[in-house]
Amino acid sequence: IRARPQARKAAVVAGLGLGFGAAARRAGFATNRGFSGFSDFAEGDGFADAFERSFRALGPAPVVMCHPGEVDEALRALDPVVASRPRELAYLGSDRFAAFLEREGLRLVPGPAA
Repeated sequence: IRARPQARKAAVVAGLGLGFGAAARRAGFATNRGFSGFSDFAEGDGFADAFERSFRALGPAPVVMCHPGEVDEALRALDPVVASRPRELAYLGSDRFAAFLEREGLRLVPGPAA
């Protein structure tokens, strides 16, 4: 885990979740069995590269989490880390993302209904 970007953040999150996945599965909930990639939320154009790198070690039944969106004052009041959201939204709607999915043999599937 130390060789990965944002290793400290990944270790803290892994520690906080110790035992949760197993307990959820015992209770009959479907869970992911893989998670990869943590953003540093840095300004700039590196989101697409970082996103694609995070797919190198997904594991079986992974979850990919990101926060695409448009930022307004209401969101800014709730979340201080919003600068990356428009870049994420632009990437996920781009030809580059579509080509990445095709090249990697990946497909998007809907999550559970809210």
